[in-house]
Order: sequence, then structure tokens, then C-alpha cells
Amino acid sequence: MAGPPRRGAVFVISAWLLFASSAPFSLPTVEAQCGRPPPDIALYTSGDDVERFMADCGAAGRHAYRNLQLADLVYPAVSGIAMTTALAFTITRLTSSRRLLLLATLPMAGALFDYLENAAAWATLARFPDNGIETHLLGIASVAKQTTFWTAGALLVVCVALLLVRTLQRLGESRRTPVAL
Repeated sequence: MAGPPRRGAVFVISAWLLFASSAPFSLPTVEAQCGRPPPDIALYTSGDDVERFMADCGAAGRHAYRNLQLADLVYPAVSGIAMTTALAFTITRLTSSRRLLLLATLPMAGALFDYLENAAAWATLARFPDNGIETHLLGIASVAKQTTFWTAGALLVVCVALLLVRTLQRLGESRRTPVAL
């Protein structure tokens, strides 16, 4: 089983490929083809905005968006596992509470919302231009995904900060403790 550093490396590489590279399945490629970011990276996009995005993209843009959706079959699991691992690692170093450890599952909930958003995106692509409720579901799933992942990320930052404070306190205490001769 891969440890936290290996999972972290997989997450960083996956994120770079998806968010920063010029790969055919990357966000920059979709933005270049469609003239704006895809709806599933916004906090919320209305059904009308999703339909406008699809129409404005043209066939080449929708193809790039389809490629992005193929990559997004893997990314939610990778990001969810990486963040869950990091949260579980930090939480268990702060407390032995099993209830607080349940907070480490937030990223997996975010991944499930991401998959729901992806299902709506696939349905939108498949039914275009005759879209229906799936365009609205995409926006709602985006809110749930973004809220869950951002909450998990903020919790991770707080946990890391608390671990740093605890470590610095222990270092300060060990320097003040007299050495027995």
C-alpha cells in the first residue's frame, strides 16, 4: 500500500496534468477551445449557463470537455484519497478521538459529489443540445463538491497549523528542561 508521501506525489502530478498542463484533457485546453473555464470548476453554474457553455464551445470545445471528463473519472478518487490520508494522518497526531477522525472522510464525500457532477456533465454532453435537468444537477453537485473539498482543505490547514504549534511548544519545553548530571 502506498504511504502518504507517494499518495501526495500522485495527487500533485494528477493536479498538474489536469489544471496546468496543455494535455488534451486539461482545463487550459478546454478554456482555450471554449473561451472560458468549464462549469464544473465554478462554485455554482446555473443550468442556463451550462447550456450556453456547451453551445459556445462548438464541436471542438465539447470534444475537449469530453476529454476532461475522461480524466475526471480518476481525479476525484486520487484527490479524495490523498486528502483523506493527509487529514487522517494529522488528526490522529492531534487526538485519539474516533469521532474527530470521522472528519477525515470529508474529502471522500467531496469525491462522491464530484462523481455526481461528472455524471451530470456526461449526461449534458450526451443530450446536447436537448438538455434538461442534468444541467441544473451539474450546478448543484458543484456547490456540494466545492463546499466539501474547501471545508476539508481548511480543516487540513488548521490541523497542520495545530501540529506545528504543538511541535514548537515541545521544542521550547525541551530546551527549558534542565539536564541532569
